[in-house]
Amino acid sequence: MTGLRRYLRRLRNLSRNARLFLLSIIITGLGFSIYMLIFNLYVVSRGYSRSFLGELQSLPNLIALVGALPAGVLVDHIGRKRAMVLAGAGQTLATLGVVIAPGMGWLRLSMILFGVCQSLWMVSSAPFMMENSTDDERDSLFSASFGLQTLVGFFGTLVGGYLPTLFGGWLGVAVESAPAYAATLGVTVALSALALLPILMIREQGRAERAGPPTSRRPWRNLEHPGLALRLFLPNIIISMGAAIL
Repeated sequence: MTGLRRYLRRLRNLSRNARLFLLSIIITGLGFSIYMLIFNLYVVSRGYSRSFLGELQSLPNLIALVGALPAGVLVDHIGRKRAMVLAGAGQTLATLGVVIAPGMGWLRLSMILFGVCQSLWMVSSAPFMMENSTDDERDSLFSASFGLQTLVGFFGTLVGGYLPTLFGGWLGVAVESAPAYAATLGVTVALSALALLPILMIREQGRAERAGPPTSRRPWRNLEHPGLALRLFLPNIIISMGAAIL
């Protein structure tokens, strides 16, 4: 219990920016878990093939992989908050596009936008947490961020499984119909937009300047320990490939 009290005390002592970030994580995680549950069903209900569904699922990851390094350069120039706002707004637009423009070309475009925003969020959120926590708070903030995503993902999946039934009854359509799934995805659009509010309320602090200018315009050449970075990347790549197959 002593360890738990210490952990909760650290969470209470987090900065205002960190608490706002965690609030956004909760809202985003809830919406994203519903989206991940419903999206495949929605695409299939529109009459598209499984091969097209696989293409849509792979596009965001491909774009995120290719765009991660350029996104890191952009985040350093515009700041963490602006990058997270752009990422959140883009994800909202992408989800809205899935709902209101379900044509093949528009769905591909929405997935590409998802990938771009995914890159922006990934490369800005972790540095933001680093900059808005002390050495003693950092472990608590990172663990709370990942733990909350898992927790709200559980509840989001439960809620998401019920929403098509609810909207199917309201709209007078079959539970497994495209309109019922589209209405459920509409909830994720609203949650994604709502998650922007805490980010907009963040007061970004000035960041310390780098020790020196980058030695190369190619970001990967500025890594201090490229070998270590490669060893960290490889397990994640392998795990991601396995997750994609599932």
